Amino acid sequence: MALQQALVTITGNVGNDPTLYGKDPAKPACVFRMGCTRRYLDKTGTWQQLPTTWIAVKAFRSLALNIMGSIRKGNPVIVCGVLGTEEWAGEDGEMHSRLVLEASNVGHDLNYVTTICRRMAKESTGEGNDERVQAPAAQTTPPTPAYTDAAAPV
Repeated sequence: MALQQALVTITGNVGNDPTLYGKDPAKPACVFRMGCTRRYLDKTGTWQQLPTTWIAVKAFRSLALNIMGSIRKGNPVIVCGVLGTEEWAGEDGEMHSRLVLEASNVGHDLNYVTTICRRMAKESTGEGNDERVQAPAAQTTPPTPAYTDAAAPV
């Protein structure tokens, strides 16, 4: 374990559909942007909103493949990982930088949505490839809530 890693957990909404990148299909990687907007209740009881912070989220290997099959633009998510900075020179020679969260865990934020979990079974090919087959789902339809519309949570 490296010392002085900036381990963080961030909640927010996915700003764009995740995209695969990289040249080696045996080492999948994906990236998406995540917007985090802080809100607070002021002294008058009115909700105030601060500017949105945008963070690039990168994921690798099986996490990248699972994100590609599960996460879409607009989804509320929770992301845990290591926070860092990427730097590059633009076409004009000027240096640019952005915050990047290298994800170790990604999931839907269940405060706002419900999901159905499907376990992905790994099928070893002996060559290090991560080929996946879907294990049979225990339940194909979401459970019906126990409350009625009149008693639904807000």
